[in-house]
Amino acid sequence: MVAFTHVLDKDLKVFNVAIDKEYETKNMVIEISAAGKQNYLTYYSTNLKVQVIENYGELKVTDEEGKPLSKVYVKAFAKY
Repeated sequence: MVAFTHVLDKDLKVFNVAIDKEYETKNMVIEISAAGKQNYLTYYSTNLKVQVIENYGELKVTDEEGKPLSKVYVKAFAKY
């Protein structure tokens, strides 16, 4: 696990973080936390684009250009 802390300027709209070379080919879950709030981003080291729209229960998988794929295998789990 890699963690770091950075103090942001209140006027800053975008903050980019470089990913170390050793992690570029790994799947990751990135956690961002501030002011008592947490958000998670899943990073997949593939040529596929995966978009999760949680509010609608939608998962969209496309190629790098956003074109639909003819065959995609998706395995989903739910915890109640």
